[in-house]
Amino acid sequence: MKWRMIDTAPKYGSLILAYTACGICEVEWDGNFWMQKPCCTTYDGSGFAKLHIQPTHWMPLPHGPDE
Repeated sequence: MKWRMIDTAPKYGSLILAYTACGICEVEWDGNFWMQKPCCTTYDGSGFAKLHIQPTHWMPLPHGPDE
């Protein structure tokens, strides 16, 4: 898969991988901001966290394992 420009990313209900200056994260558009999906091993709350840095590129999430 190749990285695509963020302005072509799907919106509203689609989780994607986003590339930012701080790294790669799983995000979803909420209508105003890109929201990062928390990792269950490092986040003790619920919901999403607003990204403070604008992603520049995106790609679809990979498929999970077949097992």
